[in-house]
Amino acid sequence: MCGLMCITQRSVESPYKIASVANAPIKMVIFSDFECPACRALSQMVPQIASHYQGKIDIQYFFYPLDNSCNPSMERPLHHYACQAAYAASCMPLNEFAKVHDDIFQNQEKFEAGFIEEFIRKNNLGKCVTDPKTKEKVVSIIKAADPFNIRSTPTFLINGVKIEGVISIDQMNAIFDEILKRELADKVRIISQNE
Repeated sequence: MCGLMCITQRSVESPYKIASVANAPIKMVIFSDFECPACRALSQMVPQIASHYQGKIDIQYFFYPLDNSCNPSMERPLHHYACQAAYAASCMPLNEFAKVHDDIFQNQEKFEAGFIEEFIRKNNLGKCVTDPKTKEKVVSIIKAADPFNIRSTPTFLINGVKIEGVISIDQMNAIFDEILKRELADKVRIISQNE
């Protein structure tokens, strides 16, 4: 039984993948803001998780900038560069998203020094970033959070269970290992029943 935080009946898909595995036993959905320090802490764990559970985990990313210039759920701007970072990331090729995700988060402390503007210039994203269709695309990704009552970042779902904030890599591994253990037990039970 999942309790109040279980929302497995709702399904959500993002084109922005950090690890893409069809029918993976572990599905992680991350709602995040490129300017959020806690999101950066989670982002630093994600490559380790993707590597450790390679082939067994699907990790999807949803933009959730804490800035009212692109997030209709926000009443005021909190992170002034978050929407621009989301626009820039959304303009990059989808197959490069994991690298773009890591690059933007690794340079978070350089946002005020012009990192996002330089990233846009260096990657020839000026037209894309200012195109109204880009904002529409980012807003549609943000609105995908509505059914999950996302109000802070990071918030993530692990197989439909909502977790707000950052937990340690050891806690994540314990959760993922338990999911895999239960999946194996279910397979053994099904095989035993079919014999």
